[in-house]
Amino acid sequence: MSTQEFLVRLTAPDGAWTLGPGTHLIGRSSRCDLTLESDPRVSKRHAQLTVAGRSIIVRDLDSRNGTYVDQQRIVGEHPLSAGATLTIGRRELAVSLVSWVDAPPKTKAKSSDRSEAGESWYRNMLASLPDSGEVSDHIEALTNANTTRDPPRAVRVAGWAVVLASTTHNGRWLDTVWTIYHRQSVLITAEQLAEVEHIIEGTRSATLQPLERYIVDVVTPIAKTDADAERTLRALKLIHAIMLDRTQYSAGPHSLRTRRPS
Repeated sequence: MSTQEFLVRLTAPDGAWTLGPGTHLIGRSSRCDLTLESDPRVSKRHAQLTVAGRSIIVRDLDSRNGTYVDQQRIVGEHPLSAGATLTIGRRELAVSLVSWVDAPPKTKAKSSDRSEAGESWYRNMLASLPDSGEVSDHIEALTNANTTRDPPRAVRVAGWAVVLASTTHNGRWLDTVWTIYHRQSVLITAEQLAEVEHIIEGTRSATLQPLERYIVDVVTPIAKTDADAERTLRALKLIHAIMLDRTQYSAGPHSLRTRRPS
């Protein structure tokens, strides 16, 4: 039996956050994976959370006001379990584990940047995620150069990839999204595009080439005769400009040479 992957849900009175497998930085800085910028008691780099299967380890990064687990200040690393309370600054975060194949908790993140429709799509996609091996099988089939066109399946699997990009902050999942849609020669859905716009600033290690190929080869030709595609093209060019402004993204041979509007 394969090892089940889990997501960690941190729930506070003013919102909730879902973190996937990997190491996540928590703090006041916008460079953190989980940014708590409105709380002056939170250090710029306050704590680090590592998720691996059912294991959750929190580490205090020498923060000024400390990191607390169940009201006890920790030193260095400390294990977290489902049901524990993690306190950082003024926020008390209830810790829970969510399986990739289980529905997420009903409490949703309160974010002014994500629409109710987008949040509903996100929860539904998170609940529909199969195990990681099945995701990989679907992605491999849809990104194969010789694959047959299967737009409904492409939309479903690309949605999984967007959710994985959102929960892991790993840009390779966005590369996968653009590659799938490029192979299928169809437009990304409005819901998925809205989610990408929401997460792009906090996503790391993506590359420009897959997005550029998708824009140049697929979206631009469709946009010449389709108003919806024209709106999609403008949104994708803005995403491209945001990525281009960040040093971790490398321009590809199809570089669009766009810049973020001032």
